[in-house]
Amino acid sequence: MSLAKRYENSIAHTAKARRVTPGGSQTSSKRPGAFPERAFPAYLARGQGARVWDLDGHALVDWICGLGAVPLGYNYAPVNIAILDQLDRGLISASLPTTLEEEIAARLVEIIPCAQDHGQVRFVKTGSEACAAAVRIARRATGRDLVIVVGYHGWHDWVMVTSAEHPGIPAGYLGDDEPLVLRMPYNDAERIKAVMEYEKVAAVMLEPTLLMPPEGSYLRDVIDL
Repeated sequence: MSLAKRYENSIAHTAKARRVTPGGSQTSSKRPGAFPERAFPAYLARGQGARVWDLDGHALVDWICGLGAVPLGYNYAPVNIAILDQLDRGLISASLPTTLEEEIAARLVEIIPCAQDHGQVRFVKTGSEACAAAVRIARRATGRDLVIVVGYHGWHDWVMVTSAEHPGIPAGYLGDDEPLVLRMPYNDAERIKAVMEYEKVAAVMLEPTLLMPPEGSYLRDVIDL
């Protein structure tokens, strides 16, 4: 069977989606063009546990896990029950705080060691939003402006301007006189060390592992810095 026939429903829906959505997906990293053409299904129909089914009925193991947002698998009963419970209360987007916010924050402080010292929890909706908030806190706490980044930390202007191409983002975000953000290569603690010795660094943000594992004592060296 040809690939075109094997994925005919996905191919058809890709053409439809591109007429109404840039790239055919609401998340750029999930768009059909992000994967080898016709080697991956473009659209999924349902999921159960670690497996998903595409529009053409193929069952696959989902190694992508919703870009990391589905660690418990699809259609996980305890999660479904909790969601239905909140829907029954009708307070998903309440106008004022609910006790659920306090309960979850207290539980997180209890189980996350680095949160126990200060006991302050702020919920955010996306990873990009979390990174932007962390940078703002770091700059406020240190009185410094420079942020070193290694890896991906969201699509907001402050970090995307460090990409090779950043259409629509003014270069001024980097800083007119001194850079506000510096992108560093992975597995190179010496480069970070050189900058931290001469610049006022507010934070170092890095992905602990990218497409390759960290080499030697790289992560420990960065922590020590």
